[in-house]
Amino acid sequence: MSIFDMFSSNKDNGKSVEELIRLGYTAHQNKEKFEAIKSLEEALKKIDAHSPKHILNELFNIKLFLGVNHKRAGNYQKAYSYYLDILKLVQHPDDACEAHNAMGKISYLSGRRDEAVRHYLSALENANDENIKMNLLHHLGHAVLDLGDARHIPVALKPQIVEYRKSINGEAHNYDSRLVQPYVQHGLEAINSNRR
Repeated sequence: MSIFDMFSSNKDNGKSVEELIRLGYTAHQNKEKFEAIKSLEEALKKIDAHSPKHILNELFNIKLFLGVNHKRAGNYQKAYSYYLDILKLVQHPDDACEAHNAMGKISYLSGRRDEAVRHYLSALENANDENIKMNLLHHLGHAVLDLGDARHIPVALKPQIVEYRKSINGEAHNYDSRLVQPYVQHGLEAINSNRR
């Protein structure tokens, strides 16, 4: 290996930021969490205030996908940090909805009930689609019931908590979809009690 080769070669084999982002997005889409993390973190290292606008415009998605993939890998604190970053990058209600939903999920997985509830409520305030609102109410219901006093959780629902955690962590699961509506109801009750 020549001296030129040693200096011109680096960990990412000279891939451009655009290529690293593309590889990271593809890995994310294919649920290849470690590849997504590797490519997107390498891309992030190359991005600074002088990067082209089209690259800077990708920061929200890069950090969102890094958070999702760290969550899938069980790195909840790292995911939490990326999600906090994207809250600072929000530019419109759809971003706010997505960022607060992500914060709600990681707060739920970390056992932080009040924080999860607060973020799901914020996501709901920014949601502009009825299906998204129902999904958020479902998540809110889980945060309220599952992370509350365990004595108030019906025995039949307790095994489904594990399956729900798997589902929001991107893992294979056997969550009973018939439970969505009862949890939506708990979410609605949480909203009503918050308004009082």
